[in-house]
Amino acid sequence: MAEDIEFKTWEEVEKGRTAQRNIEAAQRILEAAGITADNPNYKRYFNATLLNVHNAGRFAVKDATTGEFMTYNEHVENMFIETLKNPEMSLEQYEKATIAFRDSFANDQLEIAQKSRNGNFSHEENFSYNQSVEAINNSITDGLEMRRKSSVKFPQEFYDENGTLRRLVVNVPEEFKSGADFVQDAVNTYGVRFEEIDGKKYFVDAKGNAVGPSKFFSSKSDLLQKRLFDKIGDNAELLDMTDTELLETIKTGDYQAFNALRAKRKGKGNPQLMNALGDEHVFHDVGKILNSADNMDKTAFVDEVKKLAKRYSDIAKTVQVDAGGTSWGKSIDRVVLSATPYDVATQSTFRNWQSCMHTTGCNWRYVDDAIGAGSIVAYGYNSKNPQQMISRYLIHPYYDKDGNVAYKVNDRVYGDSHGGFRKTIESVTEHFNEGKVGSFKLAEGLYNDNGGNIELRLLNKDALGRQILDDLSYEGKYVIVSKDMEIVAHDLSFPKDADLSHCENLKIEGNVAFGNNVKLPANIGSSTGCTITGKIPDGIDLSHCENLKIEGNVAFGNNVKLPDSVQLKDAVISREFPKVKEMQLAGKNTFRDITVPADCDINEIFSHSDMGRCSFEGKCHFAEGVKLPYTMNFKDAVVSGDLSNVHGGVYFTGRCYIETDKLPTSMVCFKNAEVLSGDFTGRSLHIEGKTSFADNVKLSDNISFANAEIADGTILDNMKNLDVSNSTIGKNVKIT
Repeated sequence: MAEDIEFKTWEEVEKGRTAQRNIEAAQRILEAAGITADNPNYKRYFNATLLNVHNAGRFAVKDATTGEFMTYNEHVENMFIETLKNPEMSLEQYEKATIAFRDSFANDQLEIAQKSRNGNFSHEENFSYNQSVEAINNSITDGLEMRRKSSVKFPQEFYDENGTLRRLVVNVPEEFKSGADFVQDAVNTYGVRFEEIDGKKYFVDAKGNAVGPSKFFSSKSDLLQKRLFDKIGDNAELLDMTDTELLETIKTGDYQAFNALRAKRKGKGNPQLMNALGDEHVFHDVGKILNSADNMDKTAFVDEVKKLAKRYSDIAKTVQVDAGGTSWGKSIDRVVLSATPYDVATQSTFRNWQSCMHTTGCNWRYVDDAIGAGSIVAYGYNSKNPQQMISRYLIHPYYDKDGNVAYKVNDRVYGDSHGGFRKTIESVTEHFNEGKVGSFKLAEGLYNDNGGNIELRLLNKDALGRQILDDLSYEGKYVIVSKDMEIVAHDLSFPKDADLSHCENLKIEGNVAFGNNVKLPANIGSSTGCTITGKIPDGIDLSHCENLKIEGNVAFGNNVKLPDSVQLKDAVISREFPKVKEMQLAGKNTFRDITVPADCDINEIFSHSDMGRCSFEGKCHFAEGVKLPYTMNFKDAVVSGDLSNVHGGVYFTGRCYIETDKLPTSMVCFKNAEVLSGDFTGRSLHIEGKTSFADNVKLSDNISFANAEIADGTILDNMKNLDVSNSTIGKNVKIT
């Protein structure tokens, strides 16, 4: 991201546009008030009105009815129009009124800021606009003198060709959108309303159903995960992309027609995809995917739907963070960065937020230090109203022993929270810090808004530490590098391609996820226990990780070493079956697309656990002679290898391909299954629920039915021991 930053100047982006907008507003006001260009005093009226518009946009206006601050809008314009229409208002009075308007706007904001300080002021409580301006000017004077003595320099981007400081503007990237942005997108895209109910915000659909903003998106991700991905895993072959009737219905976007088709099929024919589209918004979004390319193959389709599910999940997290519980931020699409003394001095004065760095605040004394030490202020705003800043962060300078400077964003935001705003300025500071190495300490005299942390550590990009700090420290997840270079990973997601192979003393704790192609040292330890998700690379030794718990989707590489006992909780295990002595099960656990080697004794591993908590899905292969538990459950599976050592019975549900004749001599059970291949000659079969068999399936002559539905037209030939008690027999069923 840092290398993609495009810096523009305020003059390029906003100054002319803002001036033109204010000119047009002043012209509208005068025209509405009946003051035309042929009025001999038009220029004086125009200049006074332009100043009013400027101040209203700069300070915002307090609504007389609600008491809330509002940005420049038609209500503000009407206030100026009515003032001009007043027959007793002379031109001279109107010109004097511009000062009164300015002071009123500014003093309203000062009053709000003063009330927020709980009586802790640096100045008297009735501090006025003029007094604030005087305090600001004094701080600027003192700060500039401190800058001069310290020879403070800023990144080169802040200087024009004459060496004069300028304001920089950076666009917030699309991928950094905020919760407020996504809320507006949902209103526009899905036709829902966003309303406050009992003090909290909800999405409300046309039927009046209300759902919280984060759950609105997370429920869509959960639906796709539970109804589609948990069913098919990575096996796209379980979907039928030749199902023209269904796919064309989805493409048309006719949700009513889709529901009719779903009712007609009664769970048959692409059931995973049908069930995953039970949300109308998901239905339409999947339709957009299908319409984006002709003849999309199964794998490409599943990949795109996975991206959609991740997008829902990411939006839900962003919305949850930006919601702040019950309050909502405003949309920010641009950031202005400034080191000019006035912008730093007014970081919290005449702004729409409260802070101790206000002219009436208890920490106002630190403002001149911020100017003098070389702090940068970053304001977030919406391009539709560039005069009104929505949020701000301070970026403080940190110096090493040689006087080199690096920059870090303070922890605390003032104004409305916006995740994209922070990510954008973090990218900017990364750009400013590029190539800098070492330990940097916070400049002396600055107010520390970073929880007491005064050190910024930057390591060489070619060194191991840089790889950790730059690539692995994000979203509240972090690593600690101790003095002896022992690496401890806390609650960390290792991104794909991260190389930690040279970390001889790597320990993992908390929740840890491994991305694709992560290179880890052969031996990893843990002192407090950890929970692992993600893909575990080949040859990794986790045998020293005590209290190891596995949750979520985990793909095991070859020859992974685990401790003797691990805990599984709501896990989805793929690739190689874990080589352990014991598994403790909690929740629902799935082994998907798994290979079970001959030296794996599953019967012993699960001896103290309930196998009812486990199912095998996707492509499952069992080596010759492998020891298996008393019973096994298969769901939407392609099964091959040796199942002959299952002594209590195997159970199949969903779409199943049984590509082995080495089945247990005990019961083979089907419940609500669609059996697409298999030879069950000589086996004892038990069938429940809605179960069907493809024409190529060879059935046994020993079948029992219990609470089953024998489909219309089913032919059961040469049945010797057939029990159809408590079952529903369809039309034209032939039993011989």
